[in-house]
Amino acid sequence: MNNARVLVCDDEPHIVSLIMGWLETEEWEGIPCYSGEEALREAVDHQPDLIIVDIMMPQMSGYEVCRLLKKDPRTTDIPVVFLSVRSDVSDIVEGMDLGASDYLTKPFRPQELLSRARAAMRDNSRLRAEQKNHKLKNTILETIPHAVLALDDMGKIIYFNKAAQKLSGRTSAEILGKTPSEIVTFRNLAPDESGGSKGDLGTRKIINIEGKEVEVNYSAFPIKLPDKRSGFVITL
Repeated sequence: MNNARVLVCDDEPHIVSLIMGWLETEEWEGIPCYSGEEALREAVDHQPDLIIVDIMMPQMSGYEVCRLLKKDPRTTDIPVVFLSVRSDVSDIVEGMDLGASDYLTKPFRPQELLSRARAAMRDNSRLRAEQKNHKLKNTILETIPHAVLALDDMGKIIYFNKAAQKLSGRTSAEILGKTPSEIVTFRNLAPDESGGSKGDLGTRKIINIEGKEVEVNYSAFPIKLPDKRSGFVITL
């Protein structure tokens, strides 16, 4: 990553100085810190792309630094790489359980540290892009005027948008896990047919929340769910 900003925290100044020199070879901006408290302040102020932090520090350990970083919404998305002389599996597991992206044991080579740093920033960048894309999709689904229902392979509702909830006039608890025919009355469609079928398109009459019979465009198409099962999306 070009022009990356990396915060380095270690209570040993020579370690910080050494890593700062390595960062310069990548043309990355280094932010030196020598205590956990300083690292927390600088992380908020500078919003680095990566934080490299030693675990064994006085007053505040690297574990505590990471825990507080992940707890703060201003810094929770910044990837953290631990440095430590402790190489026990339990130490590594503890660090990763706190949300760290990686764990390096001392001594380490510059190539290894820089490679791990690049990987952590690359993975974080990909994750943020996926989250942004997911948020955009949800925003679109929640604002379109058409009712959208997603069904699992048993025909049960696993997702619905605001338009679908308004159409049904039911609460979330009354919608999830039900079939479409249980939340909307289809006038010219048998209950067991309301789940839709492959390539099903057309017009259907339903009874809306006000008890009136209305005609709506209807479509259903197959989807692949995250767990690799098949399902359907229905729009009204």
